[in-house]
Amino acid sequence: MPLLQASGSFPAVGRGTWIGLALLLAFYTLLTVWEMATLDATADEPTYFNSGRIIAVEGWEQPITRLHGPIPYYANQLFVGEFPRGGYRVKDDDRGLLLRGRLGTLPFGWLALAVVFAWSLCAFGPRGALVSAGLFALNPLLLAFGGLLAVDMVHTAAVLLCLFLTWRLLVGRDELRASVLLQVVCIGATLGLAFATKYLAVLFAPFVVLATGARVAGLGWRSGRLRALALGLGAALVTTAVAIVALHAAYGFSVATAPHDPAAYESSAVRTLVRLPLVGDVLSTFPAPWLHGVDSQAGVAEKPYRRAYVDGMYAHGEPTYYLRGFLWKTPEPVLLLTLWLLVFRVPRWLLGRGTREETALARFLVPAMLAVGVYLSCFAALQIGFPTCCRSCRSCS
Repeated sequence: MPLLQASGSFPAVGRGTWIGLALLLAFYTLLTVWEMATLDATADEPTYFNSGRIIAVEGWEQPITRLHGPIPYYANQLFVGEFPRGGYRVKDDDRGLLLRGRLGTLPFGWLALAVVFAWSLCAFGPRGALVSAGLFALNPLLLAFGGLLAVDMVHTAAVLLCLFLTWRLLVGRDELRASVLLQVVCIGATLGLAFATKYLAVLFAPFVVLATGARVAGLGWRSGRLRALALGLGAALVTTAVAIVALHAAYGFSVATAPHDPAAYESSAVRTLVRLPLVGDVLSTFPAPWLHGVDSQAGVAEKPYRRAYVDGMYAHGEPTYYLRGFLWKTPEPVLLLTLWLLVFRVPRWLLGRGTREETALARFLVPAMLAVGVYLSCFAALQIGFPTCCRSCRSCS
């Protein structure tokens, strides 16, 4: 029996399902706002909060404003009103100001919940959609980050939306219609939205562009191979171009494009990419603050690992860091469901023994997740947030 519906379309939804969704949304909102009002400021929030104010007043000239894309900074200024001249300081303990800054994250939590419900509605039907929405609304990790003046929930919502639209294109009708171009444009716009939240979006962007191009090429295959390849290449270019335009729009079309000179960047990864033919030309069309931000983060990831003091001990970067982090931070029901899928379903889907929806999901997401995981585990030294230590590391201090 297939796990995902063979249609990939939105089924009819009864009143009970909508009531259940409304209750989950209310519960999520209540818990998130309660956390916003009671939790002390975390380490990163003052930096993000003050950076948002600097951007609103001065623009993107200061390097501290380039730690992430623009949208999380805009969000934390949505409900602030009057901001202290000297900036937000933790020692002032202004809970009202911090709460108003954190409230800017809430709409993105709602968006993420809506995307989870919509995607699950297409894949599993109304009951499955409620289960998925419930797992989201009750997930302690999502509740925790949804209550912070941070970038994680904003990024999660944007990435989920982009992946959902890409999956919809992959499982749509086998007809090359005008609506396909609209879908490609929407995918590009949401990819630009993801770029504008957190730089990690660059890790899955190639898979979105390739999947979009491959799908459109497949739709035009009956018309001839050359035409199909041209259509696929065109779709990939449209996705990329729209993403770049959407990213510029997020900066208000107010910043310069990135320099084409490799000497302008500090990381070897970005310098190498800028030197490549065509790739460097494409990168030079991105907003300068965005590419400089990517360059800064890549430079940090290339440096020898700086031991981070976390939870009473020194954390050391090592290849199993993110795997162990996923195991420790993910609620048990989600872990069990993930394990069941990986053992009993995903291998069959990868071999094409499921529905088209199941095969598309596996062949699209599994390579992307593996690539991101391998890069972060083996090629990025910046691993902080929880301890992964050897037995003797308590004596490292």
